Amino acid sequence: MVMVESAIPGLRVQVVDVNGKLVLEGLQKANEFQVSRLDPGLYFLLLYDEKGQCVGNKRFMVME
Repeated sequence: MVMVESAIPGLRVQVVDVNGKLVLEGLQKANEFQVSRLDPGLYFLLLYDEKGQCVGNKRFMVME
């Protein structure tokens, strides 16, 4: 499980794989967003504000 913490609630969260395929998308309703049930591999977490501007990104690895 990956937890995203942000001081800005309401961000749009996307998780993409190394090929750029969108595997998860959601809205961060509080100050956290939980990601689970991803296959092992490298992923990128992208955070967008209400205007569609990317305000953060992070790569992370899911292990077995």
